[in-house]
Amino acid sequence: ELRVKEEQSAISLQELLKNAQEPETIEGYDCDACRECCKQSGVDHVKSTVTQHAGVISATRDVVVVVLYRFGHALDAAGNFKPSKVKRQVECPTELTLDTGNYMLFGVVSHIGSTLSSGHYIAAVRSRRDDVWYECNDEKVTPITNKALYDGRAVTAVRAVAEPYILF
Repeated sequence: ELRVKEEQSAISLQELLKNAQEPETIEGYDCDACRECCKQSGVDHVKSTVTQHAGVISATRDVVVVVLYRFGHALDAAGNFKPSKVKRQVECPTELTLDTGNYMLFGVVSHIGSTLSSGHYIAAVRSRRDDVWYECNDEKVTPITNKALYDGRAVTAVRAVAEPYILF
């Protein structure tokens, strides 16, 4: 059994983007090159503290692609790291305003399945011809009736048990 803390409440895409742009401080950073340099100099190696900044959006024109990383690593009962799927719901707006402009959701790739090593990917796309959302599932394309996609509300999934993975 994996020891993973799964949050039950949904988080907004805007909150995820804001958090991703915050600086992150890493305590106990260990660099192989620094360790080797200290060894050659006869000095005790001391782990560092570093701060990294992530630039999620550098520049856009017409399309923003957001990847919701649905994987993580958790400790199993033996203390080993095991990959795990992050299933926390994300409220994805159908309209998104960023510093670079206003964007309308027109495509979503979702994963159906309980683990990273099994499951199925589906796509939902909004047609430019008739403004209807369609699910593309291998050889079958069907209209989607999820009302939130049409009335401007945020969606946490375009289909039940399918976690959004990539937003366009």
